[in-house]
Amino acid sequence: MPKGDGHGQVKILSDEELGRLFEKRFQSFRDRALFAICMFCGCRISEALQLKAEMIRGSFITFTCETRKGKTGT
Repeated sequence: MPKGDGHGQVKILSDEELGRLFEKRFQSFRDRALFAICMFCGCRISEALQLKAEMIRGSFITFTCETRKGKTGT
């Protein structure tokens, strides 16, 4: 998982670093679940936060996509 250093450089987190995040930094199941969804699906946190239970079926997650142009139309 890429991690920025604030200067446009990205670092890939090691398995050990990811493990420490899940074990020590994420205190709640919700935080661990959101991070895992973003990491494995490649979605943004805002997209993960909009998920509803009915969008998850077994091992599949269906993301909805809305495109808005101006004040009307989807």
